[in-house]
Amino acid sequence: MPLDFARQIIEQSEAIETIERITFTGGEVLLLKDDILQLVEYATKLGKRTRIVSNGFWARNKESGRRLLGDLRRVGLSELILSGDDYHFSELPGTVTGNAADLLHEFGYAVIINRVTGRNGDTLHEFAAKCGFHGSELVVIQPDMGIRAAEFAGREKILVRNIGLSIEGRGATCRDEATMTPLREFHGPCLEPIRAPSVSPEGLLFPCCSPGSHFSSFQVGNLHEAPLRDLIEKLLDDPLAVFITTYGPAALMRLLARRDPEFERDYSDVCNMCCTALRRYTGTELREIVREFMTEQMLCTLLGVETSVGRS
Repeated sequence: MPLDFARQIIEQSEAIETIERITFTGGEVLLLKDDILQLVEYATKLGKRTRIVSNGFWARNKESGRRLLGDLRRVGLSELILSGDDYHFSELPGTVTGNAADLLHEFGYAVIINRVTGRNGDTLHEFAAKCGFHGSELVVIQPDMGIRAAEFAGREKILVRNIGLSIEGRGATCRDEATMTPLREFHGPCLEPIRAPSVSPEGLLFPCCSPGSHFSSFQVGNLHEAPLRDLIEKLLDDPLAVFITTYGPAALMRLLARRDPEFERDYSDVCNMCCTALRRYTGTELREIVREFMTEQMLCTLLGVETSVGRS
């Protein structure tokens, strides 16, 4: 994404109170260190919290890593989340993740590591050994742990968020390593459309930053054609986004299974569900399907009848 365009997006976010934090993710965004320093500083001046997601490559050498974190702290970076697991360790040894964690604590940041786990991957103990962590330092993030609690705990401990391998995106090449789970075991909404919409380098706004952003039919609009405020309002009123945040991707699969039993299958995660739907239907078709259901659901609510999809 061109630097000036990124600045324009951040500038437009200033007047949107529901946007509290700007996250820079990729790819490895700190390969564009100078751009990121400018953008973090600009977002901070506008009153936004900032987050970077990084593989920690900059900690190969602790002294150069220390300089980088000093620069990031100076421009106001709020959070830096690490990505570290066997899929990263094939390129960067676990000791680099260990160095990055040490430096984050040194600068007063919480240490949170996103760890993708394949079916035959390492145990938590083995992961700790690869990074040089003591087992007593590690805390596995549980689903009910809030963001603020995680940030507080991460300043003293090393928090690990275990994420199952998705078979979408590049993960499609690792299908044999993913844990597939029956649809019946998935429940609940996905809040990403209201919590973490994303903008692609081309300026397309998507409801999330999952592999679903590979599908043009999932986009809400183009920031080269409409202001951010208008697109955020459109997102919050988008039938597909509303359905996902209210009922969830599993409910979408159950709804589609009414038409085609093929959707009653096993999935690696909720992202795999949305992408499966987007491969089979256009965005327009999906929005019409969920719009019809929500109208039906409204009538059932008025009559005191609950549908099976609604209970998911």
